Amino acid sequence: MQSHQICGDGPRTSEILLHLEIYRAVPEAKAVIHCHPPYATAHALAGLVPQGNLLPGHEVFNGPVALTPYETPGTIEFARTVLPVVKQHNTILLENHGVVCWADTVTHAEWCVEVIETYCKTVMLAGQLRSPLKGIPSNKMADLLGIKQKLGLPDARYSAARDLVGEEFSDGLRGADLEPTHKTRSPEEIDRFINSLAAQVADFFTGMHGQQS
Repeated sequence: MQSHQICGDGPRTSEILLHLEIYRAVPEAKAVIHCHPPYATAHALAGLVPQGNLLPGHEVFNGPVALTPYETPGTIEFARTVLPVVKQHNTILLENHGVVCWADTVTHAEWCVEVIETYCKTVMLAGQLRSPLKGIPSNKMADLLGIKQKLGLPDARYSAARDLVGEEFSDGLRGADLEPTHKTRSPEEIDRFINSLAAQVADFFTGMHGQQS
């Protein structure tokens, strides 16, 4: 954790400082993936966070995406750009650089990368078909946040839900424990939830196709 290599002859990643800053700041982070997928990186180059509240899978596994200012890669200044946002965002766009995601396992961190990359691509394509894009209703977003909280996933909207989306959303959250639990769920629970989300996404696109027809 002090950036000293204690075994092995292979070189460390040039972004080891970024990884270590996240591990130190977020005890729940057991894996960090930094990469440069084209659609997510395109948003980072444009300095643009993709519109939220559009697809259930993205809202649950990633949620609000943060954007950090540019600093020279490999430096401690670059690594520390994530500190103001990394505790409440598991997916961060790095301006003029790429993306970094953290999770409780390498597999889950990779899921976050796959979700944000596919999401950025899908939003870009959908924006060519219709603008503005119709978001998920706020009361239904409350349902998704409830699911996300039970899975122990971080989200900046837990403590600020009422201020962010108003009284209608707060009605859906009233009486709920909005603080993240970070409880690890079994693979079976996660598989069931993923299958449920996949069905919802399929129904969503089937409905869109029917409207266009």
